[in-house]
Amino acid sequence: MKTSAALAHEWFPVADVRARFPIFSAHPELAYLDSAATAQKPDSVISVERDFWERGCANPGRGTYPLTQSAAALVASTREATARFLGRSNAQEIVFTSGATASLNLVALAWGQHMLRDGDRIHVCLSDHLALNAPWQALATSLSERGIRVEVVPYRLRGDGSIDIDRLLAGITSRSRVVNVSHA
Repeated sequence: MKTSAALAHEWFPVADVRARFPIFSAHPELAYLDSAATAQKPDSVISVERDFWERGCANPGRGTYPLTQSAAALVASTREATARFLGRSNAQEIVFTSGATASLNLVALAWGQHMLRDGDRIHVCLSDHLALNAPWQALATSLSERGIRVEVVPYRLRGDGSIDIDRLLAGITSRSRVVNVSHA
């Protein structure tokens, strides 16, 4: 009988995947876990990006000359492919940002400024990266300047890094609007 590690290796051949990323050739010992901030890129992505920077660099939607039209078409086709991948029928639902931090800030500030009301609650994990908690704190501060009190409620993890679901659920009330949860 195969071990779970052997089965996992067959299902997800780590060495084959790592071979696609030049960073791991330069640093074979590296275990990179900061992809929310800066993701390492495989050769295929580096190749496409290099081609864009060398042959087609222009701002999409900023003009009518051929390079900017090509850049706009590239963004549109990427948005459509992403929508299909995510099972969405409307590509305009797809928003590209510079990364996870910008995305969370966009959700917190754009959605939160208009949807949260006095007395609402946002639950955050104190052990999470600052980029996951800071947007909610900034939102609460911004709303308080308008007289809207939003409570940022911290929750903690167990010693093994898992969420104490019972304790988290006990803190959720009818005024809870966001439960910010990380997953790896």
